[in-house]
Parts: sequence; C-alpha cells; structure tokens
Amino acid sequence: MSNPLIIQGGMGAGVSNWRLAQAVSRLGQLGLVSGTALDRSWARRLQDGRSRSDTCAAAWMRFPFPAMAERIWQKYYIAGGKAERSAIYLCSATGERHLSRVD
Repeated sequence: MSNPLIIQGGMGAGVSNWRLAQAVSRLGQLGLVSGTALDRSWARRLQDGRSRSDTCAAAWMRFPFPAMAERIWQKYYIAGGKAERSAIYLCSATGERHLSRVD
C-alpha cells in the first residue's frame, strides 16, 4: 500500500463529518473525522432537539454501552430544541444596537 496523496482532516469538531471523510476515502485517500470537544458538540446537538431518526441518533443507538448512551440522551436531549436566546449589544463607536443570538 502506498501513502495517500490527500489527507483530509484537522478541521475541528463540528466542521468535518463522516460524509466528507467517506468521500475522500472512496477516492482511495485518507479521510478523518475530528474528535475534538466531542462531548460538547454532541450535548449541543441533543439540546437542539435532534430526533432519534437523524444520523447522530443512529450512532447513539449503536454505541457499545447502551445504558450509558441512554443516560446521556436523557440528561441532554430537549424535545423540540432549546429556546433561542438573544441579546442586544450596543456598538460603542456608532451607538447602534445589534441583536445577536447567544449560545
């Protein structure tokens, strides 16, 4: 086996995903998925109300420790998603008000 010409990766959690890694791998190259801050990104997805039918949920259901996966789901999942919060910021240079989403 020769070394790959393309190594896709290093884009950080939530940026790269399995679809991009799969496409690169199908071309005979090396596709990677980041695991940085995975705990936070998964908790955020659950809080956004992702249903059990989406791709991430399918991964949860195949987790090798189902009791642990269910405990995490119960702790972080919010049906319908978290209510969107926003804040008003005052621009010190112009005095204009800006509405911004707060995560």
